[in-house]
Amino acid sequence: MLDTTAESVAEGSISILALKTVGALLLVIGLMLLSLYLLRRFGRFSPARFAQKECITLVGQTYVGPKKNISVFQLRNKLLVVGVSDSNLTLLTEINIDEHNDSRFEQVLEEKEAAPLIDQCLSDTDSGRNS
Repeated sequence: MLDTTAESVAEGSISILALKTVGALLLVIGLMLLSLYLLRRFGRFSPARFAQKECITLVGQTYVGPKKNISVFQLRNKLLVVGVSDSNLTLLTEINIDEHNDSRFEQVLEEKEAAPLIDQCLSDTDSGRNS
């Protein structure tokens, strides 16, 4: 009779121990999830903070061949015209926006004499395709 009482006490303490362990595990997981939420919401690396402070924006791009394009990026008060290929980036020209009141891209390119260079490159690629 004493053996059955000891076994029931042992089984009761094992079940209590298991419940305490599961409860502690759930508490730790809950604290980790809460910390993750707070870090993403208010932390230094939150996506919302990066979206508000975009330093560089893609203004436009034109594809001139397979895996080749000309892209225009705005970086603060500058426009950067960049040639992009599958293995290389080349800065074609840098345009200071403060100097130009008109924001039309074609006029800015003509003023900086980059348009004839681009036209020449495009005509070279077109003549290479036709032959």
